[in-house]
Amino acid sequence: MPETQQSPEQGVPFPWNLVTRNLHGHPLLRKQLSRRVQSLGKHLRDYPPDGVHLHVLLEKNPHRTRYTAALTLRLPKHILHTEKAAPEPILALDKAFDALVREVEKVKGHQRKEEDWKRKARRAQLPRVRATGFAPEPLPPGEGPQEPRAVVMDFLKRHYRRMVEHVRRHVRHDEFSGDLPPRAVDPRGVADTVVQHVLLHWREKPANVGWLVWVFQLLHKELARRRRMFRRAQTERVPVDQETKRPDEDDLAAGYDSEQPLDLIVREFEPVITELRELVPDPAAPNPELTAERHELLEAVQKFVQTWPRAEKDVFELYFVEGFTVPEVALVTGLEPQRVKELVSVIQERLRAALAGGL
Repeated sequence: MPETQQSPEQGVPFPWNLVTRNLHGHPLLRKQLSRRVQSLGKHLRDYPPDGVHLHVLLEKNPHRTRYTAALTLRLPKHILHTEKAAPEPILALDKAFDALVREVEKVKGHQRKEEDWKRKARRAQLPRVRATGFAPEPLPPGEGPQEPRAVVMDFLKRHYRRMVEHVRRHVRHDEFSGDLPPRAVDPRGVADTVVQHVLLHWREKPANVGWLVWVFQLLHKELARRRRMFRRAQTERVPVDQETKRPDEDDLAAGYDSEQPLDLIVREFEPVITELRELVPDPAAPNPELTAERHELLEAVQKFVQTWPRAEKDVFELYFVEGFTVPEVALVTGLEPQRVKELVSVIQERLRAALAGGL
């Protein structure tokens, strides 16, 4: 007897939390907040329940009649933040939610325009468990992120293993090509550097770049910086370990703040990095989400890819392995979108031929 196909589960809400400062919850304000939260949830039902969190901060200026509403929405690949002020709390709240809904619709509009949105692989990744909107009540006081940067931290936490695995594959390619000596770069160290940068400069993210794309941009910049350091170390005959202890003069060009010593940053975020590293105890360990068969195939393909030019390796990793779209790959690599499309076609034909020949 065939199994009965289960329908998407009902009653799985998105979580949200509320933080107030110098402000006590007025019944009318709470009613309006609940209404706007539930209205926002209707725009997000295509997202997995565990992929969304809303942080609401309501604050009254202690010196004058001025209210601020700050909303931070974490999505699977984005973080949206809006902040509005007004002489009345409900007005500030409405302005912030109106702005956030516009940002949500922009993100969804970009998703609809993705050229591969209707591919079977993409459809297979859509959540089977659909959310019913936001929970009727916020999390208990003290639970959930208490400030916007904590939402950013949660986003990084969810993607940390993916970041480390991506860097690990690139380091293997660079070791094979001679761009890096064996075991000279710890993939977790590259990911940690990017985590530190994002937590320090999260408000400075480029407006035209999504959060996950920005994180991968920074990973590639940090890898490029370390390759430059290795080449310079070879030229100057300076040990690589000695030169990798703190950022060099190329850091600003790579998007890092060279005026703040790295050891101070490390001390500030040491508990954060320790927590993240617990997610990936061994950088060489395979992702448990991969089946043994898929992992074996991916390993074979990656060995085949090691001989390719860097641009082709980057496009392969970002498009075929990570699942970024052509425009997103272009943003991460700096290549023109048309060039990325051409490389995708070249790689597809090459992989078909290689797989047909048993690699």
